[in-house]
Amino acid sequence: MSLIRRVKKERPLSILIPLREAAEMLCLDESTVRQGKTGTASLTKVRQGTGVRARVFLIRTEVQEHLASLIETAKRLNEKSERHVWR
Repeated sequence: MSLIRRVKKERPLSILIPLREAAEMLCLDESTVRQGKTGTASLTKVRQGTGVRARVFLIRTEVQEHLASLIETAKRLNEKSERHVWR
């Protein structure tokens, strides 16, 4: 037996994430993301396989950017509504 152990290389965050994980990140149902509703139509969908058992993946950075834009929009709307509050 060798005294040298194989060191597993840490894999970077995968570029593609399953549809289920993307839906969880966006707090949406899988079917909503798959159908491209609620602003997710612009996200790139990568299909692996054919037919009924095809798996759908999305690009992690695109999902994160989409989520960031949703947060920025919500912040702007909150700031705008706070300006119009009568005190």
